[in-house]
Amino acid sequence: MWQQARLKGLVCLLFYSSIALTSVPTAFAQQVSHQRLHNEALNQYELNYQWRDQNNTLRNLNFTLQQPGSEGLFDSLRQLSPQRINRSLIRPLSQYARAQGWHQLEVSLASQQSAIIYEPNLRNSKTAQKRTALMREREQIERQLLLEKHYLTFLNVPPNQYGVAPDHPRIALASSSAVAPVSRAFYDSLGGSSPRQYVDVITSFIQSIPYSPLTNRLEAGGKGFSPPAQLLIENRGDCDSKVTLAAAVLRNLMPNISMAVVYLPNHALLAIAINALDDDTTIEHQGVKLVVLELAGPTQLSVGKLTDTSALHVLNGNITVKSI
Repeated sequence: MWQQARLKGLVCLLFYSSIALTSVPTAFAQQVSHQRLHNEALNQYELNYQWRDQNNTLRNLNFTLQQPGSEGLFDSLRQLSPQRINRSLIRPLSQYARAQGWHQLEVSLASQQSAIIYEPNLRNSKTAQKRTALMREREQIERQLLLEKHYLTFLNVPPNQYGVAPDHPRIALASSSAVAPVSRAFYDSLGGSSPRQYVDVITSFIQSIPYSPLTNRLEAGGKGFSPPAQLLIENRGDCDSKVTLAAAVLRNLMPNISMAVVYLPNHALLAIAINALDDDTTIEHQGVKLVVLELAGPTQLSVGKLTDTSALHVLNGNITVKSI
């Protein structure tokens, strides 16, 4: 997320033993130019990117994208704070209580809308407790349905971060068709390259896109996140958005390869099952060895190379991994 990916977190016990921690020289991704032409009649954007990769090679990419929103893919993607989520649950929970015939049960919000309160208004304490417990169970169901509707998910990142964030793996999969022109452009320019070469060039491309700082993902409820096509058109994005873009583009090129989002405190990485070099940072996830990528930029890092702070978080297990 940050320009130097400087993170704060506690050092925990060693969680992965297969990780190589290395210092890497600092270089900065260079976007030479970004041109955007809007075709209003077709609801399309013609985009041209020029950038320099990790080897200082000048690269060029041209593609056309549909205007974000024209396909209606993420009409339900919303920014929902915990308070707004609680407010949204009052009506369906009240309807559920009435459907059970519990007309005396009241559903309300605690002070500052931090929680939902149930008042059964019954003299029989056992019945009151049972109904409250059932309402809590229903609350979890309704909360999950609401999050899924708006492409959000509950996220818990060690050592002590938890809350609601965009469901990046799900958004990446849903966005793969929207960014298919990007994947085709890379395929046309890199035909015959190895999977690792594809990943390396795509990583350099995304690192070169200007970085946009993200507010705390677990407090903002999706604020600041840009879906892949929107990120490309606006030519800016935070680390979560860049990871989602990379996953969407790579899923088209490598449909059967294992990938995962790696969440660190206030940061995100991508991990992918490609051939690992001896000095790559890797993790084991669901029995598969994955090479970890740093996509935020502007620090320019090749596949498997992380900033020292990111590598320390991975080394010490301050991560949550979600498959794509």
